[in-house]
Amino acid sequence: MANDRQVFISHIYEERGVAAVLQKYVRQGFRDELPVFAAFDKESIGGGRKWFEHIVENLGKSAVVLVLLSHESRRRPWINFEAGYGGGAGAEVIPVSIRGFSLGKLEFPLLGFQGRDIADIPGILADVAKKFDAPSERADVDAYLQEIREAEAKLVYKSLNVHPFVQGNVLQFELTNQGNTDIELLMLEVLVAKAYVDRSRIPSGFMRRETTIRHGTEYSSFTCTSARGTFGNTQPSLRPILTPAMGTTKVIGMSVPPTEETLAASEMPHPIYYQIHAVDYPTEMESTSWIDLERR
Repeated sequence: MANDRQVFISHIYEERGVAAVLQKYVRQGFRDELPVFAAFDKESIGGGRKWFEHIVENLGKSAVVLVLLSHESRRRPWINFEAGYGGGAGAEVIPVSIRGFSLGKLEFPLLGFQGRDIADIPGILADVAKKFDAPSERADVDAYLQEIREAEAKLVYKSLNVHPFVQGNVLQFELTNQGNTDIELLMLEVLVAKAYVDRSRIPSGFMRRETTIRHGTEYSSFTCTSARGTFGNTQPSLRPILTPAMGTTKVIGMSVPPTEETLAASEMPHPIYYQIHAVDYPTEMESTSWIDLERR
């Protein structure tokens, strides 16, 4: 059971500005005598500490977890992990909606908790006070609302969806900007099992790089770049900037076998790997099984 006098604010990185305002007013509400942890806060996360271990440690000793929820954050795995871990440790989990998000759109387990709107700072303080059985100071609601609205107005979301599919016998990728700001693209990196690649047909703009081994399988590595990411004599073929208004852009990849029937059954499970690289937008290598690739 959580037994420490601490509040934990769960939030995604993009919404750290809103978390900072909420942290400030919860601290003020208890005269700075109640620790309020937020992952963005350098005072909360000490230098040299392993980030994951530190997050889990503070979740385990927090009696209240305030979970900031928006259209962008509600499906993020880490938000659900923090809420679930805090609830499992005995904390009071309180969903807090921001940017007009309706808490009725949540799914379980978060749907099962009584929530608040970010504007309801008196209610949030009352919930915290009840958990700790301690009175809180009255908040300056007007000042709080002004700071929250200013923080919400400054929120910037970078969200890029990369969707691989096969059309005919050509592997292609659709890139969609699902955020609210431009994304500067640098490079698309693709790893395909050598058994699936027609070596005689490498599209213009793609560059074959070194061969690599993944899970005992030999993979061919390909890249295409934008003008911002071009190196050497590579011809740029990737759109340099993808705006939210552009919708979806398509990238033509390499030729692959036209049907699964051309491959031995033992070769079928090998996935493809792909990763987009962009300015100030951290990404990880994703994968899709060959069998699950959409055919058009």
